[in-house]
Amino acid sequence: DSFRVEPLSPMGNRSPFAKKNGSWSRSERKKRFNNFNRYVRGPLRESVLCSIGKEVDIPLSLCLICFLPLIFYSAVSVLGCDGDRCDVTAKQVGYATGSQYFVANSLSWVLGFGIIIPTTQPLLLRMVKVIVTLSKNVPVQVCCTVVSTFLAYLWVFSWQGLVTATMTTALFRETSPFFLLALAIQLILLTFQMWYLFFQPSQIQGVTLQEDCYTEF
Repeated sequence: DSFRVEPLSPMGNRSPFAKKNGSWSRSERKKRFNNFNRYVRGPLRESVLCSIGKEVDIPLSLCLICFLPLIFYSAVSVLGCDGDRCDVTAKQVGYATGSQYFVANSLSWVLGFGIIIPTTQPLLLRMVKVIVTLSKNVPVQVCCTVVSTFLAYLWVFSWQGLVTATMTTALFRETSPFFLLALAIQLILLTFQMWYLFFQPSQIQGVTLQEDCYTEF
């Protein structure tokens, strides 16, 4: 019977280079090493990238984890009413009732963590990639990266403030078609940005039998 090595995971207990009888020729060993390299650079690499992201793309879940301290702070901000009684804080910032303040503050943070704040890292990584591509000078790269970090956070939290102001005005202070339309346009643009950064169709190709390093020749 001919000897056959079954396709296995690289973490399996059996060696992909096991042999039954005799020694393999140099060309056979070269084929198997080449197939192993193809597996590492192909299916295995794509599997890792799906889990932790790549140089300009990070999974949404990982971006939210990066902002976990801010998520906890938002809960304190909403439930704590900025350290005072909710009705007092509401009147200080221009709301008619404490309930309005609570709902507006909650919606602001939900929209922020839903479609605005998680885009910080992908935007920053794209700017850093452009910097590294255009300049090979390390001091220039460092300076430009610092500026890019400032710009990324400025972009994201400016949108956060703009959406919060438009939403509270449209829903709680001056309900008018103009502010409702402005809010709708802002949400559409931010949703498109989220789709572009996180939900584009994957380019990962399926693993074929020929790509597996354990395929028999």
